Amino acid sequence: MSEADELEQRIKAMDEEDREHFKTLVVNLSKCYTEDGPRAVVTISYPNGMDETFTMNCDEEDAYIVAQSTTAFLEFSITKDAPPKERMN
Repeated sequence: MSEADELEQRIKAMDEEDREHFKTLVVNLSKCYTEDGPRAVVTISYPNGMDETFTMNCDEEDAYIVAQSTTAFLEFSITKDAPPKERMN
């Protein structure tokens, strides 16, 4: 089976909400290949512990900056509703 056929099957298996999300993801990733500014780092983590990381339109230093930005965003998202540390004891 070709990659195009596999992709078509996987997209057909998605519900409408997942297809819309996937479309948005692909459009934004494609900008990394067709525009000068956007860059991305995508890491796919598999249950067997193997990870794959793909970089788009960036070198190792840019990838590090993107990853740090992602980490800061996630830390903020996780802690934004947490009580003040004074109330945690």
